[in-house]
Amino acid sequence: TLHGSCPGAAGRFRLVYGVELTDGKSTTSPWYEVSAEADFCRSVQLENLSAGLAYQLRVEAEPLPTGAMATIPGSFRTAPSATVETPVFFTAMTCQAYKSLDDPRGFLIYDSMRNLKPDFTACIGDLVYYDNDLPPVASTVPLARHHWQRIYSLPRLVEFLRGTGCLFLKDDHDIQEDDAWP
Repeated sequence: TLHGSCPGAAGRFRLVYGVELTDGKSTTSPWYEVSAEADFCRSVQLENLSAGLAYQLRVEAEPLPTGAMATIPGSFRTAPSATVETPVFFTAMTCQAYKSLDDPRGFLIYDSMRNLKPDFTACIGDLVYYDNDLPPVASTVPLARHHWQRIYSLPRLVEFLRGTGCLFLKDDHDIQEDDAWP
């Protein structure tokens, strides 16, 4: 019932990833379940990736009890080898105040950033505003999750992040109060 809400649903997913998904060399993860206890999220570490390569990814998800499967394609590039000097091109984003959206589908800049095809994106803090954005103030874990859900479910941001790896850094507003929370 909160503005911008995007509630999750219990289900399971697996990942298929590789340099090519049709070459018979892709990797398929086991199935992972998600539930309300972790906001329907799960972190998965991908194994046996090579440095400096573009990878394709497919998320296969289905609700519980099992039902129709949804597939979501994506891609990312791994970091270059630490021993080889390599130029990289990246974008950065910060200060995503939901109250400042310039389009209901997400900030217009996301499309421009996606069109640049960066090697990665640095999300450098103030990615949500728990304390001074559209109400409610995030005074509980469920309200904090609401702030993340309403920004990261915006279609333009979803489309952008499906094609780039991200480095996330939390900043003051991401934790509670501007420069004041211990």
